Amino acid sequence: MLALIAATARDREVMRFRYSDHAGSASERRVEPYRLVNWGRRWYLVAFDVERDDWRTFRVDRLDEARSVGHRFTTRPLPADDIAAYVAAKTRQVQMKVRGRLVVHASAADVAARMGPWTEGSIEAMAPDRCLVQLGGRSVEDIAFWIGILDVDFEVVDSPELAAAVRRVADRYARATG
Repeated sequence: MLALIAATARDREVMRFRYSDHAGSASERRVEPYRLVNWGRRWYLVAFDVERDDWRTFRVDRLDEARSVGHRFTTRPLPADDIAAYVAAKTRQVQMKVRGRLVVHASAADVAARMGPWTEGSIEAMAPDRCLVQLGGRSVEDIAFWIGILDVDFEVVDSPELAAAVRRVADRYARATG
């Protein structure tokens, strides 16, 4: 599959395939393939989707019946200068099904250094020792877990679901200590 995609991208040939998205919905796609990117132990195809008239990323392991249609295409400007970062951002968008905002009792610089790039620039300084952090995750339980790793005090700002998840994690930890 990787060799086929690489060859069609190299030769600038339109390709067709069946694709199953993250929810399992299948569709037939007609794309102009541009780049293969390895990210998070998976391969992704960055392509221009002709029917949707937009750039898309496709997990290669979700492609089926891929084939070149034999037509060549004229190259377009890529959607980003850093295609690997583009794939990472698009992948996080799919994974970030829920969001929460928190006031964290630490400097924005310290929180950014500890959390790394997965916050996607959503750390805003409020004071030298406080910042507003917006997080996303697959679930509120994931967010509750990750914010706990910071090992600093925090308050949930606007998500009752996240607040309840934090209480559940706290209760679980309290039970563990007897």
